[in-house]
Amino acid sequence: MILAVSMWFYAAGGAAISVFGPSVESISEDFGLTYSQISLIITVISIGFIAGSLAGGAASDRWGRRAVLVPSAAGATMSMFWFAASPTFGSLLAAGFCIGASFGPGLAAATALIADLARQRSTRVLNLFNSAFALGAIVAPPLVAVGLAAFTSWRVAYVVVAVWFATSGLMFTRLSYPPRSGSVPTLRSVVRGLGSPVSILLGLVLMLYVGVEIAFGDFGAAFMERTQGIPRAAAAASVTAFWIGVLLGRLVVYRLAGTWRAASIVRWSLVLALGTSVLAALAGSAPLAVLGFVLTGATIGGIFPTALGIGLRIRPGIAGSLAGALTAMASVGGALLAPMIGAASDAAGPRGGMLLAPAFILAAMLLFEIVQALRRRSARDSAGLTPPPVKGSIDA
Repeated sequence: MILAVSMWFYAAGGAAISVFGPSVESISEDFGLTYSQISLIITVISIGFIAGSLAGGAASDRWGRRAVLVPSAAGATMSMFWFAASPTFGSLLAAGFCIGASFGPGLAAATALIADLARQRSTRVLNLFNSAFALGAIVAPPLVAVGLAAFTSWRVAYVVVAVWFATSGLMFTRLSYPPRSGSVPTLRSVVRGLGSPVSILLGLVLMLYVGVEIAFGDFGAAFMERTQGIPRAAAAASVTAFWIGVLLGRLVVYRLAGTWRAASIVRWSLVLALGTSVLAALAGSAPLAVLGFVLTGATIGGIFPTALGIGLRIRPGIAGSLAGALTAMASVGGALLAPMIGAASDAAGPRGGMLLAPAFILAAMLLFEIVQALRRRSARDSAGLTPPPVKGSIDA
């Protein structure tokens, strides 16, 4: 039941984050915005998410998961209603910040809750849990398409997602939570865990992953409309292809996690995603672009939950704080990389923005190899500290 309710909340979050991309062209026309200004909305959502994730993760370690999850769902509900009713660009920015600041704490607490229950099976269970985000993201583009076709308004989709968050909040109030195990982590242990080179590098890998998500999920509809020449409603719905790929990729990793090492999954996912993202960005026709969207989503989809699971297994005692920190670092991708994509799209067209995705993937590949080198060195150092067995003992 805990997994199901957490996934319902995370699916609402997936819809909340992904409903923006298919709405970009309509919002741009309604408010007279450039792509750079549109990217500013993504940036403030990301800044709010960073602040919320850091605070919510630490709070869930200290006061429990429920104390964070219920207010988070309530805040996300009100923020989505506010965004839907926004009359000005400034109101959009303020509401966007609140969306990120309210959803971030709940995601950190829910991720830690799942990690508490999964322990050594965290790679598998986190991929299943994160598939909910992809499901929500798959629903979002059709919501926008229906709103545009039936009501000529992008705002309807935001109202639907607000109600979705509200139902998850009600379920969190009725959920029976497991008792907390272990003591509240000390500030020193939290700082050591968050400041370790492996944690920081994994956060940077997740940040670059989010940059790829933004290129495809938030600017993909503009790419399909402007570059491939398909109608707006169809372009909005075509982003679903990327999220279908993400969902399939995470389900495949869920099956592979019992036989493949987590590090191998991340490494080969990045290698394959590099090629498929180039295919999508350089596609000369709409069908080929859609194929590239699906394949990129499928190859990159398992990276976020698998890399997150690697970090949480290293420091299980600070699961909430570490989940909050890693997801906050991931959201830096929205704060820093979204403006880069927007500026590239303004300067060179949507294809120029899409071509940044392979660059992000290549950088993530290099950083992850450094992570693996540090982990191997740490394992050797730990082995060197193990005292040799005493002759005559049962270990000898």
